[in-house]
Amino acid sequence: MTADHPAKPFSRRFHLAMDETPASVNALKYCFSNLLQDGDFLDVITAVLDPVDQNAVNQQNVQCQDDGRSHLYRDHPIVKRMQTLINVIREGYPNKHITVSLHAVCGEPGHVIVEQAEKQFASTLVLGTTPRSHYLMPTGMSLATAMCYGTVSGYVVEHLPPEINVVLVRYVEPKRDDLESGDQ
Repeated sequence: MTADHPAKPFSRRFHLAMDETPASVNALKYCFSNLLQDGDFLDVITAVLDPVDQNAVNQQNVQCQDDGRSHLYRDHPIVKRMQTLINVIREGYPNKHITVSLHAVCGEPGHVIVEQAEKQFASTLVLGTTPRSHYLMPTGMSLATAMCYGTVSGYVVEHLPPEINVVLVRYVEPKRDDLESGDQ
């Protein structure tokens, strides 16, 4: 380290669990605006489930379970949509040179996120969450857990190893009054 060659800052790696919901897009924006610095790495984990073709989903999940490993998808439509979302957000931060990797894996979102975070030795995982109390019945969560986390994020927080730090980014839907006053 000399005056001619200043020390380069240490690059950091963050992991983001993301789908196409507003809560996930909000978490991606949070990463770019608050966490990521120039030169950092962002690994985006997404679960591939295609409700349009349930047979294909079942076959993909069976293949994942039979092979004992997850399949990464590159040509699935959700991958293209996720890449577009990431690029749109990234364009809003032209001075941040962030390396983004998208990992699309078949399976249930909670299981995929936990599995990939462990496989990739994540130290920090960012999750977008939309708390809703009506998720109580299907998940068996307590009222406090359901109100704070939501279903997938609650599952992830409960099943991740304790050495992985979790950043929950709460998304609150704008009220109709707020939207109308913003148009004026």
